[in-house]
Amino acid sequence: MICGVPQGSCLGPLLFSLFVNDLPTVLTTADITLYADDSTPFQSGHNARLISDNLQHDLSKVEVWVSKNRLVLNADKTNIILIGSRQKVKTAPSLNLSIKDKIIEQRPCVKLLGVQVDENISWKQRCEDILKIVLKLLAYCSGSADIFHR
Repeated sequence: MICGVPQGSCLGPLLFSLFVNDLPTVLTTADITLYADDSTPFQSGHNARLISDNLQHDLSKVEVWVSKNRLVLNADKTNIILIGSRQKVKTAPSLNLSIKDKIIEQRPCVKLLGVQVDENISWKQRCEDILKIVLKLLAYCSGSADIFHR
């Protein structure tokens, strides 16, 4: 291999972690969480415009880092969420961030490591997801799908 980490190998996860270990040092104002191949830059504050400017600056640095490391950033799988009280989220301006000249979609609810998180941290969507799973399991265990015909 010339570049990258061999997939399916025992050392793959460790090698990938070492490979992306310096990504947090690229950011100047935002923090970042890394989990496997998922990274989430974030910033907190009271001024949405300042947050937007800071995040865009850091995203530009991430673009350069990705290019230098011969990685691919999937802009289609990238979303933005602004988290706060209902009043503050409603009155805040859109963040208007972009990667590779593509506007990143700002959404009221995003999936973060498999969990739906909404802009008000209400957990309503997560509870609905768990309920759907439980109903499917009940239908499977009872051998009937009649529960879904309501």
